[in-house]
Amino acid sequence: MRRRAEAKWTHVASSAVRAVRYHVARNELDVRFEAGREYRYSKVPRSKFRAVLQAESVGEFVNHEIKPHHPCEEIMSFARPKSREMRSRIRNAN
Repeated sequence: MRRRAEAKWTHVASSAVRAVRYHVARNELDVRFEAGREYRYSKVPRSKFRAVLQAESVGEFVNHEIKPHHPCEEIMSFARPKSREMRSRIRNAN
């Protein structure tokens, strides 16, 4: 039995969104936000995924075209320190 490859994250140029990935077989869009949370949006057509990748503002597109129109669930959350200094302290402590 062949195992289906997991969709890969695509990094985007955005101050709010870090990366997106699309699951073709399930029509699901995953969005990884800079704040450290990941959400999965259901019933998203492939055309909207392409539009996200081409959007002038990815964050605005997600806020106006994805969030209000597609069911979503949080799939991951992790605390991410806001400042570079704090992230550096945490890295150096480990």
